[in-house]
Amino acid sequence: MLPPFPARIGAEPNLPSTLSYRDAAVRSVHRWLIEGVTPTSSPRIDVAGDSPTIGRDELGFASGGIRLPQIDCH
Repeated sequence: MLPPFPARIGAEPNLPSTLSYRDAAVRSVHRWLIEGVTPTSSPRIDVAGDSPTIGRDELGFASGGIRLPQIDCH
């Protein structure tokens, strides 16, 4: 059991299913290995400072990295 933290206090978060993203990743790796088609890439998550801090956009989401449709629609 995971210890509680602020996001878990009260109602459980409404998390999107990750199956379609996993399937897309598996398809991309398969095409890369079998057909030599390099998968698309995303910029790395922005991290800065001596005590690394994740860069955030105006809505508080991490900047960089994979942007899921649930985040990009905002």
